[in-house]
Amino acid sequence: MTKKLIVVFAIFIICLSCLFAGTSVFEIQFDPYSYQRHTFDVGTLESNYGLGLGLGYRNYVFRGISVGTQFDFRYYDYPQLPTGFYNFSFMAKAGGTIKYTKNFSMTIDLGLGMDIRTINNDTTFHFNSVLYTKLAYYIGNSISIFAGADIDFSLTDDIAVTPKIGIQLSTSRFPFHGAGIGLVMDGKILMGKRSTIPFEGTWTVPGGTFDRDEDDKYELDTAVRELREETTIRFSDLKASYLGKWTLKGPFFSWTTFFYEIPSLDQEIIPSEFYDLLWLDPKYIVNGKYDMKFRPFTKSEMKQLMSLLDN
Repeated sequence: MTKKLIVVFAIFIICLSCLFAGTSVFEIQFDPYSYQRHTFDVGTLESNYGLGLGLGYRNYVFRGISVGTQFDFRYYDYPQLPTGFYNFSFMAKAGGTIKYTKNFSMTIDLGLGMDIRTINNDTTFHFNSVLYTKLAYYIGNSISIFAGADIDFSLTDDIAVTPKIGIQLSTSRFPFHGAGIGLVMDGKILMGKRSTIPFEGTWTVPGGTFDRDEDDKYELDTAVRELREETTIRFSDLKASYLGKWTLKGPFFSWTTFFYEIPSLDQEIIPSEFYDLLWLDPKYIVNGKYDMKFRPFTKSEMKQLMSLLDN
């Protein structure tokens, strides 16, 4: 029964993650030991073990900092109790994440939750609040392992400290639809090294996903907005000449890059969501002469730009 519930809930939250903007977070958590003392009709416990699933999202705020919410579901096993006891925990958390380096981050959340406990078909509800902190180490662009702890303040039980370990998957909103602007000056294109997921650590043109009131009819509006948010460049103040665009479409993915040539740039550039911004030669990107990691499909994107410049 327990395994079926976990599988069903996992499918549910994966589907639910499609609705979130920002960076969706999916966690598989294991609570190896809890120091909480529960007093039930059947006696007093000092330990339990839990398996949990979490779904959340973290919206980018400033370089290295994001805020968001998370919803956790856990099932606890109490080996000292007879069969017929079940404990399911639901928790809603909100807080912030600080990314210290490319590989390390720390999250601090405050949460409110509820335990649903069943003893021999007798169900009770227990409300609690929690202070949650964790350290995560990123082993890939969107995969991290983490360790942390809940400090649980319950209305009906003593204070609990529950260590947690697990693995976290972070992805952008799915389906993914977005647009960007490739500014070209003196034959070079402005590109940045992303500091956020997705494609963290890769070089891309400024751009991002559609807002809720945007769609493919307003791709350029999305691109202009993202250019301002990520570089502080005001597109309306540029003497930009339209060169063309490059588009990639799939069943659940679409991206359009608009290429504009400018004679000069007098505005100050302040990178946001980028570690750095540089003017790069598209020919060197295609030929692989830069010792850099580029976003997937960038070579196809730059080949289109080279064709537009030749014309």
